[in-house]
Amino acid sequence: MVASALKHEEQGDAPRVLWRRLNTLATLLVVAGVVYLFLSISGVNRASMARLPDLINGTAYRPWVYRVLVPKTVGLLVALTPDAVADGLEQLFEDTPAVVTLMRQLVVRPADYVAAFYMSCVLFASLLGYKRAFRYLAASFYAEHWTLELASYIALAALVPFFQFCYIYDFTALFFGTLLLALIVREHWRAYLIAFGLACLNKETTLVFVLVFAACAHGSLTTREYRKQIAKQLAVFAVVRGALMLTYARNPGSEVQHFFDYHLSMYSEFGTQAQYSLLGWLSLLFCVFYGFSHKPRALRLSLIGVPPIAALYLAFGYPFEWRVFYELLAPALLLALHGIYRLVARTDPQPLVA
Repeated sequence: MVASALKHEEQGDAPRVLWRRLNTLATLLVVAGVVYLFLSISGVNRASMARLPDLINGTAYRPWVYRVLVPKTVGLLVALTPDAVADGLEQLFEDTPAVVTLMRQLVVRPADYVAAFYMSCVLFASLLGYKRAFRYLAASFYAEHWTLELASYIALAALVPFFQFCYIYDFTALFFGTLLLALIVREHWRAYLIAFGLACLNKETTLVFVLVFAACAHGSLTTREYRKQIAKQLAVFAVVRGALMLTYARNPGSEVQHFFDYHLSMYSEFGTQAQYSLLGWLSLLFCVFYGFSHKPRALRLSLIGVPPIAALYLAFGYPFEWRVFYELLAPALLLALHGIYRLVARTDPQPLVA
């Protein structure tokens, strides 16, 4: 009887196991496709002041040279690869026309093919991590349902309009931004501080999460612990930022680039790109703010990080360089998807705690 019950239970689990395997396969294929699209159309590695070999060697221009996490990871992987394996990979890539074509698009020399391969692996891992972190964040607010998995695929597809003027650390910023908010919501403070430190090595705009933390964690900690956590984050950022600025103080370039006048010029012309961008942002904002008061509090509060990033974008970002909002894209997408669900179903998604 026990054996029969176990067999019946295994048969009942079979569809679930099959679904998980198919979902895993679909995730790997979709992520690989998005990474390939990113490499093909985003212009990554084409900026002469921030090429992959220079980022790895620490000779790139400021401020790009400060974003060390991805290039140093790639450099470490290259250094750990035995010469025979590296030579074999290089030869394999040189003998594959599709790879050679892609490498030319990426402005990568044959001597750097292995580094570019590892860069692609880091991009893949970061995007895979982003999808998982997005699902983890969504499950912090909403009950388990197939729509959560669908939302994580939509979160991948939604990246494509951002694929212009891109850099090798963008997907990593996307991953950390999503993960940091999820850790704040779930109150995993030690893991959050570690992730925050790593994110600071990837991009200095991680500092905005001190504001997000301050808004979301207010009231959930004692006053002493609350101030202590904020002080820790500020200290981590100051140490990381100070060390990077000292290390690369003699590199060419400057701390920031000024593009505000260029923004005024580009937007005043209101060409096709500006028109489509305006339509896209207005659509997103409508979905984000539709039924805003009914949406999870932490998602709403996380938007406190948007104004400082928007101000930095207008002052120092390149026009239409929307990728600068990657770190807060996940909560904006969840708010928008919640709004779309509310529009279609005339009700809110089922919350995690009814």
